[in-house]
Amino acid sequence: MAAVVVVVVVMAAVSVAAILVALVVTVAAVVMAAVVTVAAVVMAASVTVVAVVVAAVVTVATFVMVAVEVGLILVVVDG
Repeated sequence: MAAVVVVVVVMAAVSVAAILVALVVTVAAVVMAAVVTVAAVVMAASVTVVAVVVAAVVTVATFVMVAVEVGLILVVVDG
């Protein structure tokens, strides 16, 4: 009878240990997923900012180029 009690206690301890390990693994997976998600959002935001800055620079450069060309045309026509 004592052997049965010992086996049941050991099985219960093993079950509790397995549950605790599963909880730790689950929490670690959630934390890792959160970190990866935050990193992806930060990277996407930085890429977006760079793209907006590049587009703004290209737009301003285009306006400057057009203004220079119009100025040159006016100089030629006026001259």
